[in-house]
Amino acid sequence: MNMNTAPVPSAKIRYRTVILDFDGTLADTSAGILATVRETLSTLSLGKQDPHFVKSLIGLPLVKMFEEMFPGGDSALWDECCRTYRRLFPSIAFGNVPLFPEVSETLHALHDEGVLLAIASSRSHSSLDRFLSDFGLCGIVGPVLGDGDVQGKKPAPDMVLSVLSTTGTAPSEALTVGDTIFDIRMGKGAFTPTCAVSFGNQDRELLESESPTYIIDRFGALLDIVLCR
Repeated sequence: MNMNTAPVPSAKIRYRTVILDFDGTLADTSAGILATVRETLSTLSLGKQDPHFVKSLIGLPLVKMFEEMFPGGDSALWDECCRTYRRLFPSIAFGNVPLFPEVSETLHALHDEGVLLAIASSRSHSSLDRFLSDFGLCGIVGPVLGDGDVQGKKPAPDMVLSVLSTTGTAPSEALTVGDTIFDIRMGKGAFTPTCAVSFGNQDRELLESESPTYIIDRFGALLDIVLCR
């Protein structure tokens, strides 16, 4: 299948294109992110941050995370935090990030049914490529959009709009899936149905406040939604 073309509709496919967040949706990266943030702050002598607060920021672009942590700072401080974080992340997190249960099987099953799978993440494109390669998903996922690939960052709808344009998918035929309110707002901004996963970085109550089209507690439940089961 051409990864840049939406698949031919099938009578049993409700959504032709599924647009997926990465952190907290496909992969459990929270421990690596929190450890890298902690080491970044220590390296730059910036004190400590409440890990629960930091976890609530996962899903935002990296610079936005540090802006939220240090609202009285300036671009020089935030940029230095980002540079330090990116330098430290590979040695701390790569090799210690698992996919959530049922993710690999579900993605392969959707791909086998002709569903186009896309990634819309605030993570850097280079780290996305490495993770997807490590997990053996490069051959079934594309397009892949990361930080810097579009002008508007989450929760702006730009990444979803880019996938829709690239694949020729109508908003009603696409499903945006993520674990944070930023993902849900992104999908809604592009007028797609949305699916929140409750096992990621934000709790069900917060996700429900955004009124996603669906909420699932296990990734495998996505099959019943996408394939009209």
